[in-house]
Amino acid sequence: MTASRQMEEQYPARRIAIVALNRFLAGPAERRPKETRELQELLAFWSLIGDTGRLPMRSDFEPQELQFILPHVFMLDVQGDGSFRYRLVGSELVEKIGFDPTGGRIDAAETRDAILGSAGLIRQMVQRQQVMLARGGSERTISAHERFLAAAMPLANSSGDVSIVLGAAFLFASAPANGDAVIRYQFI
Repeated sequence: MTASRQMEEQYPARRIAIVALNRFLAGPAERRPKETRELQELLAFWSLIGDTGRLPMRSDFEPQELQFILPHVFMLDVQGDGSFRYRLVGSELVEKIGFDPTGGRIDAAETRDAILGSAGLIRQMVQRQQVMLARGGSERTISAHERFLAAAMPLANSSGDVSIVLGAAFLFASAPANGDAVIRYQFI
């Protein structure tokens, strides 16, 4: 049974993340990129881990549980000064952006736009303690890739504060389709 199906059966109220992702992507399912399914699985996984009533924690799962999407996964450590440092970057992302930003700050010049781009938007996600969906493309998009699709979700520490951002991103070399010429973000 897939994580999204298990989530729907066990936690119907948490299904909102999957519904929101589908609405965010718009269009019929057969026209959505196949990567949409992997992001759905990641959102479902995030919704299932940990106790209800609190944000999931990094200690609630093992990296092996993310095998289905691991090459596209990234993790950001939330620093005390409000900046973000890449803790982990999947092999597919490293290959597509042309360097490994692990250990670098997301707002540093050499890692800016490496995956999600805006530290300000990630900061909003952390403050809201909500999932962030992103898609689109522009002349400023990540390295040579003209389109992307990504999701980022908060992981809490034992105090309930967001300490890690878990996410996945897919980068595409094709030109943006209609409606993807700008970067769109949504918090859910």
